[in-house]
Amino acid sequence: MEFDFSNRELYNYKYIPLFRNKKRYIFLLWWGGSWKSKFTAQKEIIKTFESWNRLLGVRKVKDTIKDSVFAELTGVIDDWRLNEYFTITTSPMRIINNLTWSDCIFRWLDDVEKIKSVKWVTRVWLEEATEADKKDFDQLDIRLRWEGKELQMTCTYNPISDQHWLITDFWVYGSTQDVECLHSTYKDNRFVGQEQYDKVMERLKLQDINLYNIYALGIPGKAVEGLIFSYENISEIPEEAKYHGPGLDFWYNDPTAIVDVYEWNGAIILDERLYKRQMTNRDIIDFLRKEDVKNHIEIVWDNSRPESIEEIHRAGFFCVPCTKWPDSIIHGINTMKAYKIYITARSQNLRKEFDNYVWAKDKNGNAIEKPIDDFNHGIDAARYKITKVFWNIKEFFTWFF
Repeated sequence: MEFDFSNRELYNYKYIPLFRNKKRYIFLLWWGGSWKSKFTAQKEIIKTFESWNRLLGVRKVKDTIKDSVFAELTGVIDDWRLNEYFTITTSPMRIINNLTWSDCIFRWLDDVEKIKSVKWVTRVWLEEATEADKKDFDQLDIRLRWEGKELQMTCTYNPISDQHWLITDFWVYGSTQDVECLHSTYKDNRFVGQEQYDKVMERLKLQDINLYNIYALGIPGKAVEGLIFSYENISEIPEEAKYHGPGLDFWYNDPTAIVDVYEWNGAIILDERLYKRQMTNRDIIDFLRKEDVKNHIEIVWDNSRPESIEEIHRAGFFCVPCTKWPDSIIHGINTMKAYKIYITARSQNLRKEFDNYVWAKDKNGNAIEKPIDDFNHGIDAARYKITKVFWNIKEFFTWFF
């Protein structure tokens, strides 16, 4: 083949030494914008051209793997125009190198028995490793057991609390004979618009210095202060839960979010249905049809784009714009806080928002009754629906009288 894998211009320079790293464990702690997943996908595609390898690509939840690990690997194949050398299937998800018969298979950790049945694994990529438990990591480690082969597990993840097992069990000890720890930030990505990211991160610095340390500098943070919500995890939605329907938050460059709202034993259950960037109106319509959302199900939408609501309404869906007024965000937050909240296991993006959605601070560092304008796409979608279904009319009038 003629493709030049040695061309340094294909890669971010800081990560090139990792191509030759043969340590069993690679821990890559870096914030979004640093190209962590893209680089890992590049490395694993190159590995398929060596002597036979089997990569096990893993995430915690099934619904997230196709748009992350699988998409990153196939994206590299497309970018480098290597399609003729691979056979790619989506059901089941599998990538096979036609020259070496190396393959990439995919599993998820909410079905541990399927992990246990996987054999002949030489490489593991655990994406968004903070979603996994230590026991999940140990189970994957057991899969790497082919004598005479180079065995390696790569864990890619964003910064997290300094009490997370990835930090306490590995990161605090640094690189060792068997472990490589590499830290980077968006500053190390020469393919990203530095000026744009600088503005975003400077805004975050003004809102919360702890979050700035985590998301701009990539430093494991202290437990996030000033959290607005608390919640509990729930593995699945009970059959007796009452379904109220979804809320939807519109965006394009930021994620469009759809969150289902259920009522159960006096509590609220939230279930993330969609969390994806660059969604057009047609994409949303196609998604709702694919998900078989019935035309009698009331969807409460962000009212900032009435033309989009009308287009999707004409496609046959029951669209109701949310109502906004001065302090409506605080009213919605208070309505949500009046209930115990459960979030389903598959709602990874929504859980991340709940773990980072905090009160803003004034110039003196004091919390004010206003949330930060971040980590709120899924939360806003849920809030639109919850405010519509559960609002307290007496509380509403206190905002005006």
